[in-house]
Amino acid sequence: MTDTQTAPNIFDRALALLREKGWIQGRNQDEQGHICLVNALRTVADFSRSTGLNEYNDAFARLGSQVGRNPVIWNDTEGRTFAEVEALLETASRNYEQEKAASKWNGFYSASEIDAEIAKYTYKPGWEISRSQGGALLLQARVENSRQHGSMITVLHMQPFDMERQTPEVVRHAVKRLLKTYEDHEFDEWFSYNGKLIDDPHSRIIIQQKASST
Repeated sequence: MTDTQTAPNIFDRALALLREKGWIQGRNQDEQGHICLVNALRTVADFSRSTGLNEYNDAFARLGSQVGRNPVIWNDTEGRTFAEVEALLETASRNYEQEKAASKWNGFYSASEIDAEIAKYTYKPGWEISRSQGGALLLQARVENSRQHGSMITVLHMQPFDMERQTPEVVRHAVKRLLKTYEDHEFDEWFSYNGKLIDDPHSRIIIQQKASST
């Protein structure tokens, strides 16, 4: 943390908590109160605030990019030391502060900046990613009709999106989740056995609708 900061960032807070409570692997917390890396992030993010989830998601994504894998797996890797955990958080904190200082950026996107960031992402031909008027992430995709082979249809897939305190890492995570969720749906639209769908996604929707109406 620099001298000009009024409050430590999430990486500084997580490191302070780990030094206070002690670090463990393989569990969120043990009987002595020792906690893992990700549990420390989760604790200091303060989910009682509306911005806590985005702060946590951003920190988790940054650490994942830094170590090249899921931070949970990295934490639990055999032979990992607390000194390495300390170094990871110190580097993440330093990178975060340098990024803010270099760009004079408060760390979070405005609505127009979110739209501009989303517009930079592309996927398959005919697939467009944007944001709806209500703020949700919107995928508009031109795909083959699984009910009428050879014909094409345009489908819309929406995903809730919190506009507060968004960062580049959180936006990227949300866009990837949007695409992967719909790709799972497309898989179930086509995956068959002896000509019959194994897990018809539309049947699931009907069942859920019936259950919610009872």
